[in-house]
Amino acid sequence: MQGCAYVDGEFVAHEEAKISIFDWGFLHSDATYDVAHVWQGRFFRLGDHLDRFFASLRRLRLDPGKSREEVRAIAHECVRRSGLRDAYVEVLCTRVDILPTAEAGGFLLRRCGVSEAHATALASEGS
Repeated sequence: MQGCAYVDGEFVAHEEAKISIFDWGFLHSDATYDVAHVWQGRFFRLGDHLDRFFASLRRLRLDPGKSREEVRAIAHECVRRSGLRDAYVEVLCTRVDILPTAEAGGFLLRRCGVSEAHATALASEGS
């Protein structure tokens, strides 16, 4: 399957995209996402999807570390690099890693890392 992902500030083939098993969003569903479709090489209502994504980020107090325009550019670049004309693009923001700081009586005390934006472009059904 063709695809492209943006993870840890880099564009990679989708099968190489990985997040840590200690990512707080992965462990505790502390994340938000939205999915936009690309049909015949053009996004369908990407602006509306980004509006909803950034509204969810604000409600969850997640900072993706990227502006709306940067996320838009990343989504477009994922599609361009994938070579797909019919695809869906998921933008995702997780709370990232919970970093260990100290052990106390058998409990691992942790502090939150920063949030991070991810994007993936994959082929649509039937492509």
